[in-house]
Amino acid sequence: MSVTFNPSSYVTDTGACKSTKTTFERNSDAYGPVAATAIGIADAATNGASSTVTISEHAINKLADTAHDVGGVINHGVSEVESGLQSVGHAINDGFHEAGHAVEHAYDEVKDAATTVYNGVTHAASSVGDAVGSVGSKLAAYAAIGAQAVKDWV
Repeated sequence: MSVTFNPSSYVTDTGACKSTKTTFERNSDAYGPVAATAIGIADAATNGASSTVTISEHAINKLADTAHDVGGVINHGVSEVESGLQSVGHAINDGFHEAGHAVEHAYDEVKDAATTVYNGVTHAASSVGDAVGSVGSKLAAYAAIGAQAVKDWV
């Protein structure tokens, strides 16, 4: 048995091991290092500006959608507050209306009670006056009889 050693059989593709040049290196080889630097800066600025515009446009669209949704929520909230305030206003108005009726009813009750008391006192005073008058006339009659009796006795 013989062993043959052939190192070239182990290397199949030497092109795969070549180093790949960067964009800057290619531009530097073609235009020089100063121009390659300017081209690199311009490419970076272009990519950054493009990304910024894309992000900004997307953000503005989302912001517009959110603003529209927030506007709807605020509009609904304002409507609810307005409706609530109207309900409170109606309740206050109804409360004042009911309070007015209660005061009016209380006034009528006090007036009726005062009238009843007045009529009772007037009737009682009239009865007392009648009784006093009756007693007075009876006393006068007794006094007259007594005076007559004294006159007759003397």
